[in-house]
Amino acid sequence: INYPEILLMDATYKLTNDCMALYLLLTIDGNGESHIAAMFLVHNETQPVLQEMVTAFTNSFEPEIVEKTRVIITDKDFGERSVLRGAFPNAALHLCLFHTLRTFGREVTTAKMSLRPQERETALAILSRLAYSRNMEEYEAHHQSLKDTNITHVIDYFERNWHGNREDENEVFKRR
Repeated sequence: INYPEILLMDATYKLTNDCMALYLLLTIDGNGESHIAAMFLVHNETQPVLQEMVTAFTNSFEPEIVEKTRVIITDKDFGERSVLRGAFPNAALHLCLFHTLRTFGREVTTAKMSLRPQERETALAILSRLAYSRNMEEYEAHHQSLKDTNITHVIDYFERNWHGNREDENEVFKRR
């Protein structure tokens, strides 16, 4: 693996008749170009299967390569993140911005949360600012803005599903 500092992991689905997931692990070079580091086809995505997959990946390199990985970008799958956190102790885990914003758009709807269109628009704007926060101070200010809206369903959703992931991001802010 030539560029171990940044690793991205994602799965795509429904590529086979068996509905197996194809996992791609990508690295990013100095020019911002991605390179496939590994591909895994798995029948289920339980934590033991993911552990075996990541262990096979890390065992195929010298330990120094794993130690050089500093950033891992994934979606919000807690099983994936737990396995990666254990396998790459020097890496900070980031949530993929694309997946995060897409999930906000899917979950924060007028129908699912009984919101008025203007409330949805306001909430999505603040959630976007939260996702783009450059440091914990900015994050906390946007988080307070969200709470100040008093849009209970959105606040509860964010607290329950997203606010707990800020610890990984906080580690990154500390390293800057």
